[in-house]
Amino acid sequence: MSKRVRTATASWLVGAGLLVGVVACGGDESEPQRGISVCVPVTPDRAAGVPGRIEIREAATVLSSASIAAGGSFEAQIPTGAAVDVYLDGVLLGSSPEGARSVSLGCPPA
Repeated sequence: MSKRVRTATASWLVGAGLLVGVVACGGDESEPQRGISVCVPVTPDRAAGVPGRIEIREAATVLSSASIAAGGSFEAQIPTGAAVDVYLDGVLLGSSPEGARSVSLGCPPA
């Protein structure tokens, strides 16, 4: 084998080794995610624009939260395997069982 071929082969092997290292170390190991959309309803007690605190919880753990004005919506990505409860100002607004599909709570049909 010529020196040029050995050098090219060695360079290719080093490059392939580095690529395998990057894939192995930098691969995406996160859980599968699904979307959950929550709409804050306008009610006689909450006029349009009045903020409310949304919390998406799995048991006692808050997975995502935001302050959203009545009439607005909030979307978060949560683990597919998470059965969650959604609270508005500490009051249960709705629930979503675990599953792969994205869900919408309190939002008008699209």
